[in-house]
Parts: sequence; C-alpha cells; structure tokens
Amino acid sequence: IPIFRDLNLSFSKGEFVTIYGPSGKGKSTLLNLVSGFVRPSSGSVIVDGSDLGEMTEAKRSEFRNKRIGYIFQTFNLIQQFSVKDNVAVPLLLAGVKKADIQKRVDALLDVVGMAHRKAEYPRTLSGGEQQRVAIARALASKPAIILADEPTGNLDSKTSDEVIELLKVTS
Repeated sequence: IPIFRDLNLSFSKGEFVTIYGPSGKGKSTLLNLVSGFVRPSSGSVIVDGSDLGEMTEAKRSEFRNKRIGYIFQTFNLIQQFSVKDNVAVPLLLAGVKKADIQKRVDALLDVVGMAHRKAEYPRTLSGGEQQRVAIARALASKPAIILADEPTGNLDSKTSDEVIELLKVTS
C-alpha cells in the first residue's frame, strides 16, 4: 500500500517541526524512513547529505547511532538495564571511553531530572520517567537530528509540556 507519493521534505538545522494527523496515516513510517530503520520501496531518502537507501544495514546503523537520536513511541528501554545503562547504550556502541560515558550519562540524567533514579530499572519508573530516560538516551551521542515518535502520547498534560520544553531546549 503506497503511503507517500511525490513527497519532498526538507528541514533546516535547528528547526523544530511537528507532524501530526490521525493514526495510521504514515507518521511513524515517515520517521522510520528518515531514521533508516526502513528502506523506501522507491525514491530516495537523503538525510544530512547521505542517501540512506544506498547504505548497507551496518552503515545505516552506524549513521543512525552517530547522527540521529530517536525517541520511540513505546520508549524501547532495555528492561534488564538500569536507567544509567540504558542511556549509555548508544555511547558504548560508538566506542566512547568509559570515563567519558559516565560523565555524559550523569549530565544527561541531570538535565532530564532523572539523576536520582539512575540505579533504578525501567519497570520501577512511571511513563513520564521512562520518557525522560528515552530522551536522555536519544541525546547521548549529541545527534544532529532528533526524531520523536509521539513523545507525549501517553503522558499527562503537565509532563507533556515539560517533555516538549526539554526537547526544545536540547535540540
């Protein structure tokens, strides 16, 4: 089923863009294309000067880890990892030194207001707290692009406002 026809989008550095619409209309698919999780069936997806469709899976993973921070709709936190370890994952995959990882993780958890919960596990956190951890993880590698799939979809209005402000400040 074709989802996009003749779609051409471009965004400038520092631009904060919201895409909204009814469920099932392709918002998540668009984010999955832009992030390289999905290859287009036709056409091309150029992100930060690179054609994601031409890359191998390994190159897309490397590109995504270095250039894109993705905040998943369902958080995708690793339940067996502590909060600090969940945030450290992209840095470990990038081969960052352990001392630098600890500094970056501590700083990010402080920014998202979760430093006091760094030894906890996702199952012990509220939805809003899990969202903050997911945001910290997405920001860990200092990505050029942050993609957020319904970052406030399961949150109360106060926490939703806080998450949006946090994304604006950190983008």
